[in-house]
Amino acid sequence: MLNDPTIDRRDALRHVAGAIACAAVSPPARAATGEAGRAVPFGSAVQIPWLVDNPEYRAAIVRHCSIIVPEGGLKWLDMRPDPKSYWFGLGDQLVDFGARHDMQVRGHTLVWHGALPQWAKELGSATEATHALSDHITKVVGRYAGRIASWDVINEPLPEDQQTPNERRTSIWYRLLGEDYIALALRLANAADPRAELVINEYDLEFVGARFERKRAGMLDLLEKVKKSGAPVHALGLQGHLRGERDIDRPGLARFIREVRGLGLDIVVTELDVMDYSLPGDVAERDTAVAARAAALLDVVFENCTPRAVLTWGLSDRHVWVPDYFKRRDKLPNRPLPLDENYAAKPFQRVLERFGAKVRN
Repeated sequence: MLNDPTIDRRDALRHVAGAIACAAVSPPARAATGEAGRAVPFGSAVQIPWLVDNPEYRAAIVRHCSIIVPEGGLKWLDMRPDPKSYWFGLGDQLVDFGARHDMQVRGHTLVWHGALPQWAKELGSATEATHALSDHITKVVGRYAGRIASWDVINEPLPEDQQTPNERRTSIWYRLLGEDYIALALRLANAADPRAELVINEYDLEFVGARFERKRAGMLDLLEKVKKSGAPVHALGLQGHLRGERDIDRPGLARFIREVRGLGLDIVVTELDVMDYSLPGDVAERDTAVAARAAALLDVVFENCTPRAVLTWGLSDRHVWVPDYFKRRDKLPNRPLPLDENYAAKPFQRVLERFGAKVRN
C-alpha cells in the first residue's frame, strides 16, 4: 500500500481530482420530479442468495418490486478480500436478476463506515485512503455502468448524536481525508458512470426531538457544502427506519424536505421499515400500528415532494434483519415489513399502494 506521510490529505485529494476533472458532470437521465399523479416505483432490499435459491422468495420479489437493492453483496466486506482483489459474484447475480426481470437495480453502498475488511480499517495515510477509494469506486461503478441506475454513494456520514451542524461521523475516511472524502467519492462515481443517480443516504432524520433536529441541521449543512463544492449529487436517501415508540416530526420533516428540494435535490425513501419491539403483541393491533407509522412518514414526504422511489428494507417478515438488533421482550416474531412470513400482504403493503407505490400485481 502507498504510504507517504509527506503528502497531506488535500494534496492527495487534489491529485485524484485533477485526474477526473475533465469528466462530464452531467445529471442522469431521470423522469421529472413532482409530476402530478406519477406512480412512484416501489422496491425492496434483497438477500441475493435467497433470490437464487428460494423460489417463494424470488416469486414475491418479482411480483411486487420494480426496484431491488442488495442488503449485502456490494459492500466492501463482501467484495474486497485484500487491497488488490475484487469479488463480483453476488453483484453480478443481482444485476443479472434485475435484467432478466426488467427491474431497476440500486447500488448499496460505495462509502460507509461499516462492513469494511480489516485491511481497509488499517489504512494509515491520506494517500492510502485516496488510492483505495479511487480504485474501488472506479472499478465497481465502472463494472456496473448502465446496469445499476442509482448508487448510495455516501452512507450514513453523520454521527449518531449530532452536536453541531458541521460535525461528521469519524469513519476511517473522515479521519484520513476529512470531509473532502464526500465530494471526492461523488466525483469518482460520476466519472465512472455519468448517467447514474448519486445519493447521500442517512437515518434518523424524521423523528420528534432535539437530537433529530440537530441531525437534520447537520444534513442540510453537509448538502449545502457538497453543492457549493460543485460535486455531483442528485438525491437524499431518507432511510426511514422507523420506531413504534417515536413520533414523526411532521412540521420539522416537512420543512427539511422543502429545504432539501430547494437545493435542487430529489428524495428517495431507501430503507423503510418499522421497529415493532415496543408495540403490542396482538398481531392485528401491531400490524395496524406499523402501517400507521409508515403512513405518517409517507404523508409528510408525499405532501412535500414526489419521491423518486420508495423502498423497504426487506419485503417479507420471513427474511428480516430487525430481530438481530431489536428483539421483542415477549419473544414474538418481529413484523416490520409489508408482507407477512407467508408472503401475504399486510396493512403496511396497502399503505404503500395508497401512496401510489407502483407494485406489479
